[in-house]
Amino acid sequence: MKRISLPNIATMAVCGALVYAAPALAQAVKVPVQALETVCSVLDAGKQWTSTDKILHIRGLKRQNKVQFLAPPTYAGLYAWNTLVVNIDVDPATGHGNTDGTFHIELIGPPPTGFEGRFSGQLTGGIGFGGALVPFVSGRADAQGWGWLLEGSKLSGTINDQVAGDDDRASRCVGAPTSVVDIGTLKVQILAEGTILTPHPPK
Repeated sequence: MKRISLPNIATMAVCGALVYAAPALAQAVKVPVQALETVCSVLDAGKQWTSTDKILHIRGLKRQNKVQFLAPPTYAGLYAWNTLVVNIDVDPATGHGNTDGTFHIELIGPPPTGFEGRFSGQLTGGIGFGGALVPFVSGRADAQGWGWLLEGSKLSGTINDQVAGDDDRASRCVGAPTSVVDIGTLKVQILAEGTILTPHPPK
């Protein structure tokens, strides 16, 4: 496996509101949701360089994460893949910087459905990892629903990373593609909490 120099950037956790198009909104209710997202694979390390001001720039880093829905009970046990293409400008010494990019969420299991959108945010100094920092991320994400169930919906919300140890990443990431970067010691999980606005509340 190829090992390259790469800052260990925590995954972007998307928490937001699922908004169905009118006239369904008139009947819509808010449902709190909770999901756990695990960093599984780096599919493409992208282009990296350091400028004269010692800022590290990364363009086109492609990563795949596993999403597990925890609540409400009707959603518990559902899984999704989240594929992100990430751009980063960060000071490796402090973990401060900016990030933006795209994400593609697809629920696991037929029929195909999910979200396609963009995110942007700020990086702040986080926990130490292998002599580097894993920055926390705060920002915003917006997306359009696609496929069965989510077609015509909109996702709009915040990014808020909560990093915790993950001693069982290998089992959580079963089915993920092989990473081009060795992240075998990276133990990061993201707890995402948000609200779904839906005309079809879970029973």
